Amino acid sequence: MDYLYWVVRYVPNLVRGEFVNIGVVCGRDSGDWAVQFDTQFVRVTGDLGPDLRELRSWTRWFERRIQPVSPRLIESERPVDSAWIESLRGRQASSIQFSVPSAVDAATAAEAIQLLFPHLVEREPIRRRSGVTRRTMRADVRDTLRHEFGMVVDRDLFMSPRVSIGRQRGLFDLASTRQATSLTNVWAFNVATLDTLQRDIQSWNFIVSRLRDEGARLSLGRRGEFEVGRDVSVQAIIDPPETPIGLRGDIYGAALEEWGRSGIAVETLQDFHTTPELVLS
Repeated sequence: MDYLYWVVRYVPNLVRGEFVNIGVVCGRDSGDWAVQFDTQFVRVTGDLGPDLRELRSWTRWFERRIQPVSPRLIESERPVDSAWIESLRGRQASSIQFSVPSAVDAATAAEAIQLLFPHLVEREPIRRRSGVTRRTMRADVRDTLRHEFGMVVDRDLFMSPRVSIGRQRGLFDLASTRQATSLTNVWAFNVATLDTLQRDIQSWNFIVSRLRDEGARLSLGRRGEFEVGRDVSVQAIIDPPETPIGLRGDIYGAALEEWGRSGIAVETLQDFHTTPELVLS
């Protein structure tokens, strides 16, 4: 049967018109849809980082719209059909663009993707050194919450919120006020400088322990300051160590032990991508 497919392109320079294919979406208005992306090994990245990391929150949002895997928190979303894809194509005058639709004969949308993807998107691997850092994790979590739930920085999503407990001062990576106040820190355990990682975690653990004892005064920039109780929700999103041995393993084990005592919800970055709504609880 006939399906329509669109190639999703990354356009690093609109003036020059150069682009690289990063995905294929295929479906028919009866409701059978599939999508696949690959942002790795792109040789022309423009102003973006290795493997187009900055686009991942958008691609995950799009994958969830095409093939939802968990209940959504945003209501009244427009149904996925060819008209919706075309509406995206019509207003995507940015670094992500859709090709004009073409027809393909296949039994299912997933089968069509399997047929088209190797020819339209798949690339040969190239050697590239890349890693997950706290900076990239913060940006990843921020962008995922913006794309997934329509959150807005300095409205219901706050970066680097400050807490005050007596004379002690501390920072969290993010604060959310969408449903209830929640505080989040990200931790990358596969970094080179373990002494810095250990010191930063110990400092944060001290602030959290004081928070659990007394509550805190939370400063959200222009939003102002207000009190949060000892039972405020605190999360740690982590990139766990690939090899939890030696000093790295000790730091990781000690962190998990202390976080358990302090009632901190811990999830990996991969799990966060699957269920980002947990940060809002």
